[in-house]
Amino acid sequence: MTRSLFRKRQTGAGHRCTTTCHRIVSSACLVLVILMGPASSRAQQAFSLDAQLSRVRLGALEYSLQLPDSPAVVPALPDLTRNGVYELPGGLLLELPLPVIWSGTLLPPGKHSLAIEVSGRSVVKLLARPLGGGPSARIPVVRGILDRPGERILATLAAVEGSEGTQLVLRLQWGALLLGCQGQRVARERQQLGDWILETYRFPAHFSPPAHCVIGVIESGTGDKPLRRLVFTTSADEVPRLRLEDPARERIAAALDELLRSLRRSQIRLRRIEGGADAQAGEEDSLRRRITLALQQRLALDQKLAQLDAGEGVKVLLPSGTPGAGSPGLRVRMETTESGAILLVESARGSFQFLLAGSGS
Repeated sequence: MTRSLFRKRQTGAGHRCTTTCHRIVSSACLVLVILMGPASSRAQQAFSLDAQLSRVRLGALEYSLQLPDSPAVVPALPDLTRNGVYELPGGLLLELPLPVIWSGTLLPPGKHSLAIEVSGRSVVKLLARPLGGGPSARIPVVRGILDRPGERILATLAAVEGSEGTQLVLRLQWGALLLGCQGQRVARERQQLGDWILETYRFPAHFSPPAHCVIGVIESGTGDKPLRRLVFTTSADEVPRLRLEDPARERIAAALDELLRSLRRSQIRLRRIEGGADAQAGEEDSLRRRITLALQQRLALDQKLAQLDAGEGVKVLLPSGTPGAGSPGLRVRMETTESGAILLVESARGSFQFLLAGSGS
């Protein structure tokens, strides 16, 4: 979840991560500096990878699609008649400042790692894994075949004006394969009630929320309640729940993602040297040290993410009071009751109240 949803604050705990999180992320950055440090120009040219960035700026907000390590030579397209998940060579990252509904599938704000997934009857979709945590989402795509393969893997993001407003268009070209989908932006809403500040979204009138739905972020204006991401979870056999999650999860996951890419670059270079490629004096030993440090840091970041997902960075609230009648769509707002400030979530399943008092830590 990006913190651009809020006004910047100079004091308070609203935008502070724990000391442990800072140490983890700072260590990750240090390792990245080591991994990405200067090498010989010959070595860099031998295995350099091109970073592609396609972005769309709408007002003050920027949506982006990135191929961090796009290979110069297009790898062979996998057999898409076989079920499975196929990663994009060099990775594919989609970053959204606000939610977007892609072909009927909602992706929350934040960074998402994209891959190609093939299921029964050779149905091809984009598999989106949110770095902020939560289940993966599957985006239906339009599939096409080009007359001749492209020379590079290309991923582009564009904005198209039409009668229904501005739509985002995502296109992926890999060899002769062309995949595309359209996205509907979700607008932002802000509400302040006493010390509480809520940033939520104006979902479409007939929107049906998924079982794990990011509905906004909340903090206390006094600074005694840290910033939390709000996730509304529902299932057919359980009571709806409200998860208040530490947004540091996404920052740590992003640091881990960059660390893994740097690790892969070092491993590729080392394999080429071991295979007989030219290298400067001491380069092989330097690469081995960098790889060892990266593997250690990977373990630390993996452990931190596991701790956050297991409960350290999550507080779960159950509904208070009697649920009310439901209504189409999804609406989120704050109200004041005798018990204090509550968060009211209305969907087709019903209307549920969650008491905010004491829920910020």
